Amino acid sequence: VDLVGAEEKPISSYSKGMVQRLLFASTLINDPDLLILDEPMSGLDPIGRSIIANVIKDLKSQGKTVFYSSHIIQDVERLSDRVAVIIDGEIKLCDSVSSIVSKYLKGYLITFKENMQLKTKEVKKDHLWMELEKLKSMKCEIISVEPLRLSLEDIFVKLVKGEGIESSSNSKANS
Repeated sequence: VDLVGAEEKPISSYSKGMVQRLLFASTLINDPDLLILDEPMSGLDPIGRSIIANVIKDLKSQGKTVFYSSHIIQDVERLSDRVAVIIDGEIKLCDSVSSIVSKYLKGYLITFKENMQLKTKEVKKDHLWMELEKLKSMKCEIISVEPLRLSLEDIFVKLVKGEGIESSSNSKANS
């Protein structure tokens, strides 16, 4: 956890980030198969966050299980296979990160050429095929079709605020 050279210093002289990395390192001493961490990247600068993230990735590649709580949703999205969102002690959402993000599809961004000009158009998820047919009939060249999804952070914020989140699976069930 990159504390080389600090061994002789008293812990009281360590920065908050150094103390956080030391505490994290102490959880690894017995080489556990399961780690439960509370905000492991709290108070860390970008380099410290990168060090801890790399250790978590390494633990994951060794087949170890790491449970951690975090308010840094980008870290959760980047490091986690599965996510549970707990609000007021109740699990509101639990699934793989990729499944959660893909469920909340907002629509698509179509990039195409029309009369030698590159253009983009956002379309609702239910209108994709109709819009592609329309562009095809206009002899437009389709360059790309990209999904527009809510980020894990957007989904989390909406859940915490109690806002409804329409997922693509919900809209299919209601159609």
